[in-house]
Amino acid sequence: MNALARATAPFAGLLDGLNTISSLLPPEIHPPDTCVTDVSSAPALAGMFGTDASALLEAAESLKEDFGSFLLTTGNALVVLRSTRDDLILIASTAVNAARPVLPLLCAPNPVTVTAAVLRLGAIVAGAVAAATGRIATMEMALRPLAARFRELAVTDTRLPRIVPADAAPPAPAPVPGPTLSPPEPSGLDAGRKAADAARSMVGTPYVWGGSEPGGFDCSGLTKWAWAQAGVELPRLAEQQTVGRRVSAEELIAGDLVVWNGHVAMYVGDGEIIEAGSPVGISPLRTTNNGMDFYGFWRPTG
Repeated sequence: MNALARATAPFAGLLDGLNTISSLLPPEIHPPDTCVTDVSSAPALAGMFGTDASALLEAAESLKEDFGSFLLTTGNALVVLRSTRDDLILIASTAVNAARPVLPLLCAPNPVTVTAAVLRLGAIVAGAVAAATGRIATMEMALRPLAARFRELAVTDTRLPRIVPADAAPPAPAPVPGPTLSPPEPSGLDAGRKAADAARSMVGTPYVWGGSEPGGFDCSGLTKWAWAQAGVELPRLAEQQTVGRRVSAEELIAGDLVVWNGHVAMYVGDGEIIEAGSPVGISPLRTTNNGMDFYGFWRPTG
């Protein structure tokens, strides 16, 4: 290491630490629109046409209750995310303030003073990064029950029934289509290999919360991006990537997804998976992940 590199290394370490904390900042999320469809005129319209609107009114009331629960859960999640952002910004600001009087000592003529300043600056950075990482862990624990509530609401049938003649039975509801997957070419096996190769090419990429591009990935961002390289579009969230066909451990081929209720990885063969940790890396195949519910193995191409 040349003299210039040695002289600037402490500054670079401070900047790296601040960049790490910045990468952990949760995204800004805005509350959803509170508008709910008004069906109060349904009884009058139903009477005009000799039909029954009771099923519609009951479903609308149920939807209103679910939407109220959704707004409450979203509000609680926003409080957690914004509190986390504020705490991370405070951690970074505190680190900068603590480092400010230390930085001039790096230019002191006494080598002992310089060494002490370098060590002090390193401790400040390490402490700030550790505090930020711990705060993210606390945030994830606080969000876990809220995510479970969102999943409960997501499986609720929120389609409003049609108004039907009073003397007629309501039609059977049409099945709700699953996510649309682009057809792989030339085969599911080749598509899986292509997705796995794309994921492998990202080994060493840093973890970025919410990241879905080669500059940084979170777990579902990596699998979504990798499968997109094979021409298959996946949902964004980990627990939503249970698409295609569920397979057994004995059936696993490259590209198959390993899905939990808050994490997803990709099987790459030879008993190994690739996942966006810190950084993206290869791990032995497993079905446990920090106490999360295991959803199984899924092949997006069906």
